[in-house]
Amino acid sequence: VDADGSVMLGAEGTGLHYSLDSGQNWNSSGLASSSFWGAAVDSDGTFMIASINGGALQISSSTGSTWYPADIQDYTTKTWQGVDADSDGSFLIAAENTRLWTSHDSGLTWQERRPGGDTNLNWWSVAVDSDGTNIIAGVNAGALYTYENTWAGTNAVCTNEPVQCYTSGTQGSYTLNADDALTAATQYWWKASARDPDDAGTYT
Repeated sequence: VDADGSVMLGAEGTGLHYSLDSGQNWNSSGLASSSFWGAAVDSDGTFMIASINGGALQISSSTGSTWYPADIQDYTTKTWQGVDADSDGSFLIAAENTRLWTSHDSGLTWQERRPGGDTNLNWWSVAVDSDGTNIIAGVNAGALYTYENTWAGTNAVCTNEPVQCYTSGTQGSYTLNADDALTAATQYWWKASARDPDDAGTYT
């Protein structure tokens, strides 16, 4: 959803659809796939990004009217999952089952990111702030990672499932109910949330 809620992008199993009138009417992207996963829009709705499990990341710089694939080697072998964009679409981030990928030029070129070091982690969800400075990324049944100049917020032993890691501190805090406790015997499913620029709504 863009900043004022007029432009929306939705991914479902067999299609990718966008609305330019706050969901009153919907248009097909024209992209064919059986495995659309994630979708994100910049603040004015110009740039869009969508992920396809076992296919290419798809990017639009024309509010959904045309699309082009991200130029990432061996993209069809990757399980693309969460995606997000900063306010002007210049910074994009995508999660797949072994790596994170980022772009600083609206998807023209991409860089592989490995916050988990040499360990392959199943990256599930991502969110970025308005200027691309702060990032949060979640591992399926694993830890949350945060980025502000450097990646942080995970325990080095949190590589096996189920794991028992979470992060807190100056880069983010995660509040438990009074009687809750994180235990190694429980498998946790993390999600990332982001607020729109005027703090009117939260998207998870």
